[in-house]
Amino acid sequence: MLASIEFGTLNGQSAFDLGICNITTTGTTNGASITGSTASLGNTSGVAASTVNENNGTITTYTTSGKCAISYRGMENPWGNIWRLTHGIKITGNNTQLGGIPYICTGYDYDDSSKYENSGMILSSTSDYASAFGYSNSKYV
Repeated sequence: MLASIEFGTLNGQSAFDLGICNITTTGTTNGASITGSTASLGNTSGVAASTVNENNGTITTYTTSGKCAISYRGMENPWGNIWRLTHGIKITGNNTQLGGIPYICTGYDYDDSSKYENSGMILSSTSDYASAFGYSNSKYV
């Protein structure tokens, strides 16, 4: 929330920097980079001079936007270090619900579909940045 107020937009990537989001992935790689490359920035905001990525034993050092870690007020990679969500949320739909309905895991058994609760929201069907925040009465959202 602070970043959206500070930047005056919900699209922090265009206002600040992309972060790690443009590393090519394959079925055997995931695109995540080694953390810690923003340590020299301390609690300030900025972009790492370089970020190291290791995939299947191959070490690559990146120095370009979209492949370098960022730090916002000391928090490294606030909008991620990989392009996909992992556990705790599932998006389902049947082509009539725009971008689908998020279901939030109510426990730690992420493989048990009965442990997910409907958030009561419907996602946009366009690939874009958030333009608003949602609220749900669910105790898990």
